[in-house]
Amino acid sequence: MSDPISAAKCANNQDSRDPTGPCPLKGGSVGFVPVRYAFDNGYDQDDYTPIFALPKKWQGEAWIEAEYSQRTLRQLRDGWLYVYDQDAERLDEYQVSGTKLIKKLGDDSDGETSSRLNYPVKHTVYLAFSHLRWTARLKTLMQEKGQLRSAWMRELDLDYYRENMGHPHTGSLKQLGKSVIDIGEESAPAGLFTSTCTPLDEIDDLETDDQDDQQHQHVAQKPGSTVTDYKVDLDKPNEGFFVALDDRLADVTDLFFPLSTDVQQLVGLQGDEDTTHKLQMAEITRALGRVKLPEEKLPSHIRNNPIQVLEFERDLSEYVALQQRSNQVEGTTSNSVYYNTDDPITAEDKLAKETLDFLSESAKNAKLQLEDKYDTQVDESLIEEASRQSIFTDEVDWEALDQFLSDHYSQLQGLDERIATRYQDFMYGIEQLSTDPAIVGVDNQDTDHLVYLLSLVSQYLVGVKHAVNNEEAHAELNKVLDFDQPANLLALASVGFSKDNWQALNDEVQNIEHHFLAIDSSADMSALFGAIESWNGFTGDVRIQEKEWFQSFAEPVKKSFAALQHATSGAAEQTWRATTNLLFPSQMNTTNSSLGMISNLRLVILEAIVNPEAIVAHNPDYPAQVSAWQRKVNAEVAMITRTSQPPVGQPTPKNHQIKSMHAAQQRLQKLLSSES
Repeated sequence: MSDPISAAKCANNQDSRDPTGPCPLKGGSVGFVPVRYAFDNGYDQDDYTPIFALPKKWQGEAWIEAEYSQRTLRQLRDGWLYVYDQDAERLDEYQVSGTKLIKKLGDDSDGETSSRLNYPVKHTVYLAFSHLRWTARLKTLMQEKGQLRSAWMRELDLDYYRENMGHPHTGSLKQLGKSVIDIGEESAPAGLFTSTCTPLDEIDDLETDDQDDQQHQHVAQKPGSTVTDYKVDLDKPNEGFFVALDDRLADVTDLFFPLSTDVQQLVGLQGDEDTTHKLQMAEITRALGRVKLPEEKLPSHIRNNPIQVLEFERDLSEYVALQQRSNQVEGTTSNSVYYNTDDPITAEDKLAKETLDFLSESAKNAKLQLEDKYDTQVDESLIEEASRQSIFTDEVDWEALDQFLSDHYSQLQGLDERIATRYQDFMYGIEQLSTDPAIVGVDNQDTDHLVYLLSLVSQYLVGVKHAVNNEEAHAELNKVLDFDQPANLLALASVGFSKDNWQALNDEVQNIEHHFLAIDSSADMSALFGAIESWNGFTGDVRIQEKEWFQSFAEPVKKSFAALQHATSGAAEQTWRATTNLLFPSQMNTTNSSLGMISNLRLVILEAIVNPEAIVAHNPDYPAQVSAWQRKVNAEVAMITRTSQPPVGQPTPKNHQIKSMHAAQQRLQKLLSSES
């Protein structure tokens, strides 16, 4: 937060607009402030309205865009900042704490603390933010791999900025308070970004202030600041610039949190078992007692609005009831009411005529109003169909039922569409992260890093599993989480977010694939069982880690598996188990074939690798046991079929035969449960 002394330090006694004054960038170095791209979803509005867009004439784009939220600029999260000076061939490390950047020296002691970075004006630097502190391996990787620096870090040519007074992803420090949403001109902003991983206000349930624990929290407060807080350490406060970096993990998490909130709201609206039962009964009653049209016959402008569909059904049912009643009265009214006959018109007939006229006119008006209100034509065949649905209509409190359903749909209105949009935004972000966690500053050979990412991804998986609500969406999600060709970090979570780990498992399992010829023949299944028995690559009386094939893995793969084992046997035990349980339905190959079994061997081996005490045993009698079990099943099924479906012309089964069938059904159930 700013104070009078800091403000005084920021005062400039020179007019930077004076054309006769010295160029602010002609000196030996230039000061600049790193900020980050973020999503502008701070107000959590159902009707999304941008509150702070990128500055006008802004050059540069963040690593991804989203349909539901537009981009803005925010302060860096507390974490770690890395700057590679290409000309000096040096990687500098800074700890980000509030508005300060604390330089870390080689012995891990603290060096200069400042609110800005300062580098030679003719140098080119690469910058990256990370929530977690980079390991020595990641630091070496970024120092030695220019291709990775170009792909994952922000390149900043300071000489280009000096020559052009501009650079992609940068803005003048004079505009800092007008450009970065959580940096105020005179006072610190508050009350924004409550549904992000970095809210401005204090979090009530923050469990600890310990730094080591904070880095594993998915949500951490960062209060707003002022321009003065950032300019206090600049020699010339209005000179220099700010540069926007990518914080990919924050972006993906900020796309996830609104999705998670909407999913939780949807689950809450579905209610407990009692509420769900009431809703089901209301819908069943509606289906039986109301005149309903197939979706394709509904007026097109109301099809996607359940409240309007409910209102249409009510109006349609009222018209059909009037027309049906009119038809009934007409059928029982004496012909003398309408025809010139010698029969006298009784008082009863006169009353019937008046009733009929009233009903006919009411039905006619109801139809006209219906067609005018919904811009549709009423199919008269509905009158006949409705006669089957009017048996218990009068016994239903339709007003109460309509109110119950209307309240429910009002709460749901727009929620499914919003979930679908936010789901697509989030999954697009996951897709763009690709398969290497180093892009978000996570080292998959480090136990602590894996603990953090497993914890975060397990929450992601819970959210996306609840966000899909139809078979097509489930099928698409299964493709995303596929273990045959994993293409994102979610799919690779169970192998420690390492494509190399997956490839090592896959290559080893494929060693037995040549033992079968056709994936669907029983002979080949027998050959596969024999191949597994003779292979002995992952079975036997020793742990997998001691197997020769495992020892032959490249050193990075062995280190990654070791880090995963340490994480899952310690702090990440529950989150890894939750993660694998959530992934299992999507990654288990259910094909009843050799190919399916081979695919699933990867999961078996993985479980054994992660569990340090696990020993996988091969059952050489399994083929014979399966055949014996299948023969028993076939015998019981045949017994049940003979009794329940006797051939044409055969007598009806006797009581003792029916009892025998029931006994066979019970035996079959036991057989099935024994192999489930």
